Amino acid sequence: MAAIVACLSLTEPALADALTLRGDFTWESDDANLGGLSGLIVSAGGSHLTAVSDAGWLYDADVVRDDAGGIAALENVTALHLRDNRKRPAEGFHANAEALSRCGDGRVCVAFEGYARIAAFDPPDPLPQPLHVWDRFQALWGNEGFEALATLPDGRLIAITEAGTEAGTYGVFLQQGNVWAGLAPLAAPDGYAATGADIGPDGRLYLLERRQGWSLRFQTRVRRFAVRPGGDGLPRFEDPETLLETAPGDLDNMEGISLWTDTAGQPVIAMISDDNFFPWQSTRIVEYGLAEQRE
Repeated sequence: MAAIVACLSLTEPALADALTLRGDFTWESDDANLGGLSGLIVSAGGSHLTAVSDAGWLYDADVVRDDAGGIAALENVTALHLRDNRKRPAEGFHANAEALSRCGDGRVCVAFEGYARIAAFDPPDPLPQPLHVWDRFQALWGNEGFEALATLPDGRLIAITEAGTEAGTYGVFLQQGNVWAGLAPLAAPDGYAATGADIGPDGRLYLLERRQGWSLRFQTRVRRFAVRPGGDGLPRFEDPETLLETAPGDLDNMEGISLWTDTAGQPVIAMISDDNFFPWQSTRIVEYGLAEQRE
């Protein structure tokens, strides 16, 4: 089991946060295209999931759960090959979907690396609905661009990059219509890289991070940030808390994160791994219940 790091807030009353492993499910399939999953959305109640892959495929599935609330099976799985801005099947430089979020209007929003861009989709329609001018993020074209996407309570999106303009930071962008403003970067300590993000039911930002050591085994970290309005009206992400930090190899290459609430009202942190289409890796969905107990 992954090592759980309890965290205490610095304000009164103190909150002791506990993560409980709910399930660890390996997604196996005869679909040769299934793999490289880097973005995840789990519906309220945990009965449905959506995932997106590095190869530009969007998956939907119904979730069957066991008596303990863990994933027992995925049923009615559908796969949709997304199209690029020229209406062609997304491939190569145009295909590397890295992040996923449910837009405020219910559409599915996807952030891509390679040809860095953010677009909305309305399945089963595979055509993108661009959310900015085509070259807005040309400076990010390549393999260190968008890694995380999350929808704020007011419906605006935030996108987080693998690296910021300063060493040891992540770049952060805020959607304002079709215009995207750069925000203050997030600190990226201890050699971790951002791989996913979501806004929890508590309105805070949950950031998934990964570190790969010399042994080629991955470490996973989840940090949580308070979201507060700044004097300029732009959101600020403050007071980071570490909720989870695993030992090398406890989990796989976790790249997508989704916060959902079960029928008892407990928040759940779900994460999915990117197997890089390697046979020695796997597509795992790991879920932790998050309980906050007042001391």
